[in-house]
Amino acid sequence: DIFTMTGTYDFGNGWTVNGSIIDVDEVASGYSNAVILPDYTLINLGVSFQTENWLLSVSGKNLSDEEYFRANFPNLFGGTIVLPELPRHFNARFQYKF
Repeated sequence: DIFTMTGTYDFGNGWTVNGSIIDVDEVASGYSNAVILPDYTLINLGVSFQTENWLLSVSGKNLSDEEYFRANFPNLFGGTIVLPELPRHFNARFQYKF
């Protein structure tokens, strides 16, 4: 099962905050379900400021630094490939319209 909760609040003065919580239960992977991927919870937060001509935003993903595996798929020979996802990381964006 997957539970997702997201929210955005616009202060009306150019500032906006947003966040999300994603909770994923343990899941079996592959044709034989031999690989069990553990459950995980992700917390993401962001803040932005926008004017008529520019936008500045900063966000943090996986703020609890959860170690998790999401990209899994069976390969052609019946094995399962499991790849780790990104640890805690941050992004910044500046955009100017002219």
